[in-house]
Amino acid sequence: MNRYGKSLLLATAVIVAGGIHIAPAQAVTLLTLESPGSAVYQQTQNSPCVIGDPSCNQPAGFPSTTIPSNTDPITNLGSPVYTVGQITSLVGNTFFVGIDVNQAGPSGIFLDSFRLDIAGVTQFSYTGGAQLQVLNNGNGFSDALLKGFNLSGFAAGSTAQFFVTYHNQTDGREEFFLIASNAPRVVPEPASLILLGSGLAGIGLWGVKRRKSS
Repeated sequence: MNRYGKSLLLATAVIVAGGIHIAPAQAVTLLTLESPGSAVYQQTQNSPCVIGDPSCNQPAGFPSTTIPSNTDPITNLGSPVYTVGQITSLVGNTFFVGIDVNQAGPSGIFLDSFRLDIAGVTQFSYTGGAQLQVLNNGNGFSDALLKGFNLSGFAAGSTAQFFVTYHNQTDGREEFFLIASNAPRVVPEPASLILLGSGLAGIGLWGVKRRKSS
C-alpha cells in the first residue's frame, strides 16, 4: 500500500474513532395553497404581515417588507430577517400565511412561489403558479391561505426569512400575514355590512308595526 492509501485509512480511522456524524439532509415541507381559503382571517396586531403594504398593523419590534407601489410584471420580495423565536412568540409553532389579494375583478395575482428559509436553508416551500381568487378586495381580510408551517423542530435563535414571487399585480398591494392555527375566524366585511343592513331593516319594520298597533 502506498503512502496515500495509508493516509486515507488513517483519516477514516480518526473519523470513526471521533464519532463524527453527518446528518442526512432534511426534506423540504411542501405547503398547501387554499384559494379561496377555507376560512377568513383578518390582518390584525395578532396576525403580523411579513410582506405587505403600509396599512399592515404590526406589533412592536416585528417589521415587514413594504411592497413597492408600482405594479411590476413580476414581483420578487423577501421579508425582514426574523428569528424562529420571534415568530413563535406571536403565532406559536404551527401557523398559516394569509394572503389578502387586492385586485380588481374576480381573479387576482398568480402566486408563483412562496418559501420560508431557516438558517439560510429552505424548509417550507410552495411552487405552483395558481391564480388567487378575490373574496374581499382591499379590506385586510385573507382571500387565500398557505398551510403547513410547523417550527417546533427548529431552535428559537435560528434566523427565519420569507420569500414570495408573483405576477399580474394590477391593483393595490397584497398582504402576506401570519395566522396562528388556533386564531379565531372572522366574518368578512361585505357579509358584516349585509348583516348590519338586515338588522337595521328589521328594526325599521318593527318600528312601523309598533306605530300601527298603537
